Parts: sequence; C-alpha cells; structure tokens
Amino acid sequence: MANGRIIEYRLISTNSRSAAEVVNCRGMILSCKLGNLSPYTVYNFMVEACTNGGCARSNATTILTPPTLPDFQPAPNVTSLPGGKLVEVEWDEPPKPNGRIFRYELYVRADGASGDGSLRFNSNPAHDPNNFNFRKTNVTGLAPFTYYEFRVRTFTAQVSGDRASLWTRHRTGEGTPQGENAMNVGASPFNSTAVTVSWSAPQSPQGVITSYVIYKYQPTSSPTAVRAAEVPGSQLQGVVDGLMAYTEYKFTVQACNSFDCSGHSPEARARTQPAAPEGQGSPTVLSVDASTMFLKWSVPQTPNGPLPPSYNLSRANSALHFPPPLVTAGVHFPGLGFYKFPSNFVRASAGNDIQFWFRTQYASGLLLFLASDGSQSDMLAVQLRDGKPWLIFDCQDGAAAFTISQSVRFDDGKWHQLKIRRVSRRGTLVVDGYQGSGDSPGTATFITTNTGVYIGGLPSGFIFFRSNTGNSEIKKINFIGCLRGITSDSRSLDWTSALDSVSVEPEGHGCPARDNKKAILLRGGGYVAVDSAKADILVSNILSFTLRFRTQLSSGILLFAYGPTTTFAIQFSGNQIETKYVTSSVQGSVTIQPSAGGEICDGNWHNLTLTNFNGRLTIILDGKIEVRSGITNLDIRSSIYIGGVPWGSSAETVARQAGVNVMSSFGGCMIVQSAAREINYIEVVTAMHNADLDGCLPESTVAVSSQMGTCLPFNSSVVYSGKTEKFNDSSVEIFTDYLYRVESYHAGTIGSAKSAWIASRSGQGAPSGLQAPVQLEPLPGGLQAYTIYEIRIQAFTVGGSSVGPGKNVTTEESVPDRVPGPTAVRRPMELEVHWTEPGHPNGIIIQYNLTQDGHVVYSGTNNTFTIRDLEVYTEYSLQLTACTRIGCAQGPEVRIRTGELPPQGVGTPVVLVRGRTEVEVFWTKPNVTNGVIERYEILFATSDVLSSYISKFNATRDVFKTVIGNLTAGTLYYVRVRPFTGGGGTFSNAYQVTTREDVPDDIPAPIVVVLSPYALYVIMLPPEKPNGNITRYELYQDSITEPVLNETELTNYTAVGFTPYSRHTFRVKACTAEGCSYGAEAVAFTQEIAPNGTVTLTVSIRNATAVDARWTRVAVPNGRLFYNLMIYGTFIVPGSDELRTEQRVETAISVEEAEKDFIYNGLLPFSSYTFWVNASNSMGFVLSNNITDSTPKELPMA
Repeated sequence: MANGRIIEYRLISTNSRSAAEVVNCRGMILSCKLGNLSPYTVYNFMVEACTNGGCARSNATTILTPPTLPDFQPAPNVTSLPGGKLVEVEWDEPPKPNGRIFRYELYVRADGASGDGSLRFNSNPAHDPNNFNFRKTNVTGLAPFTYYEFRVRTFTAQVSGDRASLWTRHRTGEGTPQGENAMNVGASPFNSTAVTVSWSAPQSPQGVITSYVIYKYQPTSSPTAVRAAEVPGSQLQGVVDGLMAYTEYKFTVQACNSFDCSGHSPEARARTQPAAPEGQGSPTVLSVDASTMFLKWSVPQTPNGPLPPSYNLSRANSALHFPPPLVTAGVHFPGLGFYKFPSNFVRASAGNDIQFWFRTQYASGLLLFLASDGSQSDMLAVQLRDGKPWLIFDCQDGAAAFTISQSVRFDDGKWHQLKIRRVSRRGTLVVDGYQGSGDSPGTATFITTNTGVYIGGLPSGFIFFRSNTGNSEIKKINFIGCLRGITSDSRSLDWTSALDSVSVEPEGHGCPARDNKKAILLRGGGYVAVDSAKADILVSNILSFTLRFRTQLSSGILLFAYGPTTTFAIQFSGNQIETKYVTSSVQGSVTIQPSAGGEICDGNWHNLTLTNFNGRLTIILDGKIEVRSGITNLDIRSSIYIGGVPWGSSAETVARQAGVNVMSSFGGCMIVQSAAREINYIEVVTAMHNADLDGCLPESTVAVSSQMGTCLPFNSSVVYSGKTEKFNDSSVEIFTDYLYRVESYHAGTIGSAKSAWIASRSGQGAPSGLQAPVQLEPLPGGLQAYTIYEIRIQAFTVGGSSVGPGKNVTTEESVPDRVPGPTAVRRPMELEVHWTEPGHPNGIIIQYNLTQDGHVVYSGTNNTFTIRDLEVYTEYSLQLTACTRIGCAQGPEVRIRTGELPPQGVGTPVVLVRGRTEVEVFWTKPNVTNGVIERYEILFATSDVLSSYISKFNATRDVFKTVIGNLTAGTLYYVRVRPFTGGGGTFSNAYQVTTREDVPDDIPAPIVVVLSPYALYVIMLPPEKPNGNITRYELYQDSITEPVLNETELTNYTAVGFTPYSRHTFRVKACTAEGCSYGAEAVAFTQEIAPNGTVTLTVSIRNATAVDARWTRVAVPNGRLFYNLMIYGTFIVPGSDELRTEQRVETAISVEEAEKDFIYNGLLPFSSYTFWVNASNSMGFVLSNNITDSTPKELPMA
C-alpha cells in the first residue's frame, strides 16, 4: 500500500564484496539498467519507495553476475631445484578472479622465444578442491643452467574467460657438467717428478666451473683413479708433482661446479723426465784370462730413465797391485766365505776316505761339513779348534768327536796334510803323521745322503737341527787360509762344480804368499766391519787402541763409527792424520803429522795409538804425541768400520754428514790392536768387502811395489762408456789385481748412480823366455819321410802355456805313399786325364807313368794327359804310377767311360687316330744309341717347324707307345719322337695325322660398337676351337629365331632402326660338317639423348630439421635417369668445429626412383629453403617446379 503519494523510487544494493549499500538509481522510475557491476558477484537488490511520510523497502532480490576473465594474474614464482633439470613453480590466484577458477595452465618457453611456449601443467581446482597443489608444481626435463620463461594462464569462464600472467624469466640451477669427452686433455712432462696436465672446458658446463680435479693412474693399466691435484675453475692446466722419475702415468680430469663434478675426461698419458738412476749394482767378473777381464753388470734397481742407461766402467789399481802376487797351488779363503758342492762328492756309504792340505794362521775354522736332510742325524765335519783339526761324525746313533792327542798346533801358516778314514763306526784322523781315532756310539754304520758338501764354512742363515753341544759342537766360524788337493774316495774335487760360493776366491787365483802376521789386507774401495763390543774398542769413554798400517796411497779412511749422538772418525790426507769426534757434550778434531821427513804413505809400517783416559785424549803417531781434552759421553752403537764404509749404506750417509771423505777408502795393510785384549779377527769381523783377513803381503813384495811410487792418489780411469751391460777389458796386465766400478747415468740429466768397487784379478799368464832346443837326439820313429819338422819346447802353468822358438830337421826320402787314382774329363772319343801329387810324396817325384788297359800311354812329370781316338761310350782301365829316386808306387786302377753322343738312326713314329681329341703314338729304339737311352720325348705341332713343336709326353727308356689326349678336333698335327742319351737328343722325321672333326667350341661373343642413339656396329670373331672346317656363320639379334646375317665367312654387320638407350643382344652361330653351336651373348645399349617430359615436386616440412619430398616420373627418360633433390639454403660448413653456416646448394638425395616418399634430415631449425628436382642422364636434364618453405624453431631440452 502506497499510503500516500510516491515521490521517489530508489534501487539499493549490497554485494558480496562490500557490505556498504549503494543507491544504484533513483527517481520516479519503475526500471533501471545497471552497469559497472563486478563480475561473478552476489548482489542483493531492494526497492525503496518514499512518500512525504517516509520510505519503505521491499524484500531483497538476489542475483549472481556472470563470470569473466580475471582482472590480473600474478606472475609465477620459480625456484631452482638441485641438478638443474627441474624447477618448482608456484603462483598466487588472481586478486580478482572474476569467477570461479576452474583451471590453471602453466606454460614454458625458451628464453627469447615468441609464442605461448609449451603447456607443462594444468590443474582443476573447481573439480578437485581437496588438492592443495593446484598452484604449485615441478617442471622437469629442462636443461641445467639455462634461462626459461614461465607464465600461468587462469580460466574462470568458458568463453573469453582466461587471463595470462606476465612471463617470469628464470635460470635453472647448476647440473652435473656434461661433455667431458670434449675436454681435450693433454699431458707433458714438467720435470722428473712432475707432469703438466692441460685441458679444455667441458662442452656443457651446466653451471659455473669452480674447480678442476686431476686424477692419476699408475700403472696406466690400473683402474683405480687417485686424486692428484685440484685447481680453480679459471685455470685450464695444473701440475701434478710427487711422481716417480721416468714413469708413465695416465691422467683424467673432472670439471666441478657448485652442484657436482663431471665424469672422467678422456685419458692423457705422459712420462716424467729422466733423473739420475738409483741402486746401481756392482759389476761381476764372468771369467778372466791373462789379458782380458770379462765383466757384466745389471741395470740399476731404479733406472729413472730409458733402458738401457749410459754406463761408465771405471778401473783402478788395487792396493799393492805390483808385482803380480806370489802364489802356490790352492784355493784361498780370505774370510767369512764358503763353497758348497754337490752331495755326491761325499757319497752315502759305510765308509769315507777324504784327504786335503790346509794352511792357516787362525786357531779356529770349519774346514768341511755335511749332514743329512731334516734332523741332520747323519753328519761328518772337520773343524779347527785351538790350532788342531777335530773329526766329528754321526751315523744316527750319536756323534764321535776327537782330535790327535799330541801337543802340537797347525795354525802356523804352513801347509799340512790331513787324512780322514772312516770304516763303519771307526774313524781315524791323521795330520802330518800325527794320528787320532774314535768310535761313534750305537750300532749304526752308514752315513746317508747329505744335502751338500760345505767347504770352509757355512752360510750365515744355516740352522742346526741336531744337538750341538760338547765336543761334537759345530761352530759356525769360517775358515781363513788356503786349501788344496781335496779328494773323496780318490776322486778329486772340481772347484768349478760348486753350487754356491760366497766371499771366496776362484781356484785360478791360487794361494797367496803372506807375511804370517794377523793383519787385514784392504785392496781399496772396501771396508771391514768389526763388532765393537767383542773387540772392546770404543765401548766406553775409557779407551785405548792401536792401528798399525802401511799404505802407498796419499789418503784414506782408517776408522769410522757412530751412534745416536756420536760420530768418531780417523782419516788421513796430505801427510797428516785427522781424528774427528762429536758427542752430546763435546766435539773436536786432532791433527797429527809424522816427524820431520816422514811420510804416512811410504809403504812402511806406522803405529797410531789413541788413548782416552782421565780427561785426556792422547794420540801417538810413530812416537810423536798430541794431547787434547778428553772425549766424554761417547755413545757408539754401530760397527767399527776399518778402511772405509759400506757403499750406499746409512753408515756412508752419516760419514758424509760428519765430514768424512768416503770416496777415499784405505788401501794397504792394517793391524787393529786393543789395549785390553788381543783381537781375533775371525771372531770380531761381521762383514767385509774387498778385504782379506789372511795377513799382509810379504816384505819382498811390498818393497818391489814401493819401487813403482809412493803417496799415490787413488786414481781410476774409464775403460768403457756405452749402453751395453757387458765389456771385455783387454788392456789388463797378466795376473794383476784391479778394482772395477760401474756408473750409470742418463744424458741430459744431473747426477748418476755409482756402484761399490769390486776387486778381481786377471788370469795367470803363460811362462815366457823359453829357448829353442839346444841339441836334437836321434829322431823317434813314426814320422813322415822327407818332411821338415820344427821341434819346439812348450811349458805349462795353471794360467796357460807358452812355446819357445823352434829348430827344423828333415827326414829321409822313401817311395811315395797314397798315390791317387786318376780322374778324367770325358768326351765322346777322348779322355782328358788328371792326377794330383801323392798324399805322401816321401821325396821329390821324378816321373809319373799312366797306363791304359795295361799299356803305358804317358811318362813324364806333368799332372795331365789327353788320350785320343777312343771309341764312343766305351769303358777303359787307367792306372797311375809315381816314382822318387828311392822307388815307385802304383795307385788304384780306375775304370772310366768315354762320353756319349746323341742317338742315330731314329725311326719315324707311327700314329693312330682314336677319336676327335686322342691319338696313339708308337716308336722304336734308335739303331745306334751312342750311349744309354735316358728317355723319349713325344712332340706335336700344327706346322712342321721345329721351333713350334710342343712336348706332349716324356717316356722312360723302356716305354715305346702312349696315348695323347686333349687335342683339337679336325686338326692336322705333325708328330715327332726325340730319344735322349747323356750326349743329347735327336729328332725323328715327322708323321702327319688329322683328328676327326666336331662342332665348333669356345665361340666368343661378338664385339659391339655403339654408333649412335639409333645404330650399333657388330664385329664377329672366329671360334677359339673351330674343331674342323667352318662352313657357315650366322648372327642373331635380340633372339635366336631368325638370323640377321648368314655367311660362309666372317662378316661385320651394322644394325639400325633402334630407339635411344635401347638394350640389344647379339650372338654368333658357327657350323662345321659335324654340326653347329652358339657362342656367348653380347649385350649393348644405344646412345642416350636428353630426357623428355616434366617433373612435379611436392614437399612438406616435417620438423625443424627434416623435410618430406615426392616427385613424379619423367615420361621419356631416353637413358639412365637420376632424380636429384636440390636444396638451396643455410647449411653447416663441412668440417667446422664451431658449426659455422653458409648459403649453398646441397644435393640432398640422388636416386633412380620416382613417385615415392623420401625424407631428408639435414636442415637447420628456423631457416628458409628452396627445393627443386633435377632429373638428368648423361646427355641432359629436366628441372621440376621450385618450392620455398621454412623450418620451425626448436625448444632446447635437457
């Protein structure tokens, strides 16, 4: 009800976006059109009617406005995930969606690309409201470290109801570097311990390379990669050090970014540069003779360079090397050595008979030892104790041990004979007539097979398994002295049969004369190691010892020892002796010289005494005294080294650091004496090199040696430089002691490896100064008559022999001996006879007589004669007689035939025809053979000219017929036979025979010459085997139905009326009276002309790099036609590493097919191309229509 006059209507609304009331329109209106409403909004509309009395509202009418596209869609947020191949994309919904969002779409495109890109994700929030991830997803399949653009499209209405966000540009995260195979790794040596490795960046870093890691492999075959170096990513090379010299290494490189490292690159190899070798072993003397040392050596333990290295072999004179040593027969044991011989020298037996001679200055030493295997229950030994030999043996039940009972010693430096005899359990020992005997306990009598016979000592590692106590104890004290004449059961010992030998001299050196002093002989380059505790030297601060020495060298080490805090050395040089010492509390150096006019190196004995007692160090040299403050805190832990130090040892290193001249070793003789006790070298010496514990040389030898000079430097000379490990030094003096050392090095490197010196002696020489025989007694029988003999005297030593000058004498004449039989050069009617001087003329030959069948045909002094007018091939008897003035002698009778001639009276063969290709030939023996028929030759020819005859058959002397096959039918042949003797062959007259005819065979194809596109020229050829008289030739063209030519003789033919490039065949038929046959077929084409017709091309771009093509066929090809698909456009330059491009025409496809689909894959993305077909033969071409099209752009993917 109006309740008054209506003065105004108002349309009032509220909406879901705002609670505020809005007056949409007012007035005296009953309708109103509203605009600018918000899409997809709930509006409540009310009508308010107003009178002067007030206003009243209607109930609300609710409507929902239609949806539309959102006002704005925010761009997505993109977060890179590890690995670079996926990202997390999240976005917000539109601030004003303007409708219910029913779908989101996420698009991705390459950076800088146009278009919408590719749809990678869509969600339907309206249909699946429980899905919390409809505005969040992971995009996979991306390329690492690459810019992409992302945007979201939001849909709120089916028609024009979507809004796209702006593109978000984002680079994916770093991924594992790829393309390590293109890193182009190289390696080159930097020095002997380092290699420079270089590389290029990986093809696909997929991030920023922060570092490169270098791996090494050694040996190069090792699969294990060892991390060797790491360099910053800005560097493309690095140095790997700490490597071994001249060693090949394999290297790989990994490129690393913040995410990961690439795989290993291709390998590179390099060898470090050479360095000085290490561990050069000493040379070995293989053998010697009077003028030559035969030496060899091994490559260094660590070559540090190419093999072989370069070598210098140096030689020096041994101390007191002149004159050659005075020796007697025997084998010398200088100390710490032994020989081992095969077990069968002392055989398993119930008895033994062993003898030998010995010479020694030492009271102890093992002379002989053998034992059974295992428990050593069977044993036999001879051992010196207190200057007496002891015999010890065990037959399994217990040992017998005894010596001679007389109070006598045999360590006097003289030769003594020792005999051992064992019979069953009873043993007897006899030395120079002194005798002792004893029995082994038990009942066993047999000593079984031993493990080897040891002479002079045992190896340091030898282990006793038997009880080794009491009188039967075997002490491992090596014998020092000489042995000779060793026999076992009357069998002499062969010293060269030794299985092992250590620190002993060969038999050829002999047993040297000595001065019977217990002195040490040092040859140079060596040392003697002494146990300080056993010698009681340098064991405490209170000490006193004396060194007695003689030398001709100007410098050398006398003594050296050291400990953790102590070094102690005595050396001499420049005619003064220096004692140097360093301890934890004191260090000092004392120098002392001989009295005025004296020289240390004069070859005479000198005494050096050193005493440290009561705070004073006193040094006395030949009576001259030097006193210093005493040495305290002396702490010696090493051996005492006399005369030098071991080469390459820790002692050498310490000695160098202490200022000792280790290159200047002592050479001469030395006696070491302790004030506290007598030093027994056999007990205190633990090692030695180039030394002899058997005493010094006799005074007479040293006196002669001093005549060569004194105070000489230790000089050496290089006798060989080269790369082989062998050298024969042929410049040595006879029976002289030398020192040798090998030095290895690599040219171009610094340093070398030197071995220790080794001592050896050249071989004994033959005697010299022999005279010719003074008087010749009557000559003995058995000599050759009338022969000059030279009589010489030959003298022998161990080292060889020599022959004196000769005196000549001639024996008397006699009749000849060993007269030869004559020989002859055979001719058909003469013999040219030859003979030589008798084997023993026994005088001057004054006449030869030659007889033929008992008749003398020649007498004279010549050695040849020709007998003429003889019968052909006839045997004659010849004999030679030779005469001296004493008489004649005949040689053996020889039967010789004269030479042969070719046969005579050869009959003509008879030939029978047996078919088209066979005949049978008969012949007879010649009337006059003129020798022995050796064979018959059957010859055939088609013309009667001797040079054209061909041998068809060879028959033995007893065959007179044969069948000859493989002849040609219908052919006239001339047949001859030729018999042979040693003098040659003779042809018979010819026999004519004709084989039967047959059809022709081997008819060749005709020769076809192309004349034009419409004509061919045919040349017919005769059969290879006509097999008779050809009566007719026929030529067939394209078939064998009707001939195009029929002639009685060969005729050429021109075929016309053909079409261009048409195929035609030709065949010849030939006939004889026996029939016809066809020849081989010839195929020919007429010439081509240009094609006639059109080609229509259709193409379709398949993708960014491929095109589909199809074309029609040319109607008239007129030849062999090729269809060439031609493309003009952008292509990669062939061979370009940088993938540079160029514009060119490319022949993409060339085939003989048409009306078929083809695909070409060589296009480039986003490029324009023009396509056409060229259909061509050898005479011309037809071009198709042109088509231009473009390839699309390609999206980069992982």
